[in-house]
Amino acid sequence: MSQANGKPPPHNLEAEESLVGAALTSADATEAAIESGITSRHFYDLTRARYWGAISAVNQRGDVVDVVTVLNELRGSGLVHEGDGPELTGYMANTSHGTSPTAARSYSRIILECAELRQLAEAGTQMATEALAGNARAALDVAERALSDRIDAGPASGGLTPIDIGAVMLEGVPAVKADVLRRTDGVAVLVRGGVNGIAGEPGAGKTFLSVEATRQAMVAGETVAVLDYEGSERTWAERLGELGVSPAMATECLVYLRPGAISPAIVARALMRRGPSLVIVDSLAAVLAEHEKSENEALDVVWLLRTLCRPLAIAGAGVLVIDHVTKDKTSRGKWGRGSGAKLGEFDVGYSLELVESFARGHDGSAVLRIAKDRHGVIGPGGNDRRRSRIRGEYRWTVPSRAPTTSGGGDDAVGRTD
Repeated sequence: MSQANGKPPPHNLEAEESLVGAALTSADATEAAIESGITSRHFYDLTRARYWGAISAVNQRGDVVDVVTVLNELRGSGLVHEGDGPELTGYMANTSHGTSPTAARSYSRIILECAELRQLAEAGTQMATEALAGNARAALDVAERALSDRIDAGPASGGLTPIDIGAVMLEGVPAVKADVLRRTDGVAVLVRGGVNGIAGEPGAGKTFLSVEATRQAMVAGETVAVLDYEGSERTWAERLGELGVSPAMATECLVYLRPGAISPAIVARALMRRGPSLVIVDSLAAVLAEHEKSENEALDVVWLLRTLCRPLAIAGAGVLVIDHVTKDKTSRGKWGRGSGAKLGEFDVGYSLELVESFARGHDGSAVLRIAKDRHGVIGPGGNDRRRSRIRGEYRWTVPSRAPTTSGGGDDAVGRTD
């Protein structure tokens, strides 16, 4: 980020140096800083960011954090520079910084606040540029992103502030895992920390599938958020009850919202504070309609998914977006109606095809076909990227009994009987 009015971007080198020094001196200070959410990307100085990446990596392995282990980590990653040793020793010897957990949290707060100020300043510059060029929509999109990013657990776009990828690699990149909506054999079909989409005809079982995913998460003691833009709380209450969910469990574990026309960035911000493991968005077309946008316009689709869904996924939730397909099966293709940008933004995409109609008192079935697997983690093959298509079947009996899950063969996504 460049200087504005001759002033450098907001930063505090003393706080950054003090935090590194405290972490090298006290394990409690290290833990307190990491718990505050501080990462290398929040540092202004790239050298200190590099140090923090190494500190985080050493701490994550459970090793003692000191000058020797941090230098060894940097050396092993090819990121050690001449003079790193004396500089780190100097940080420890600097008596001006405290080494208590309280001090570490204070330094972390200062660094996080400066990072947020840099981000907001960058967003303001971008907004001004777009507005002066007459691009109202682009200016508003920048504002939406800046608002959704102002969450401790959320993403930071960074703007033109460089991010040291080597430092991020040192901290460790969490593996992408499919562990939401599991079969009885343990295979899951949705990715946590990613945006998942399911498209199907009316009555194909999209809501039932969403309710079953919700039930599984709540049984595991996790929080689930439902953003219902086209349904009713009565529908969810009834179907959760049919699947054996108790009122007490629903009260404790479920956050049900009907957000209407509230800004997607504000909705995402509110949900992040709840820390849901699963977020259901029903449906994509209805959200866009609430905001007077079109599912046929790529810019509108990308705006919504990046403003509402992606921040929630980056914060750790598995986001499940319900979508609709065209009525004409011959022209449907492998994904939902409207802009192809939908599938482009999803990490995992499925189409749900009705086989036997769902009705009270007897089984219904639908085939779940994979349309996209960005990370190659879906299905029994795990990370086998050669798998291009997975086929499976789901069955429910309503309302006579709660469903159980049974295996569906090597190529099945899952079956609920």
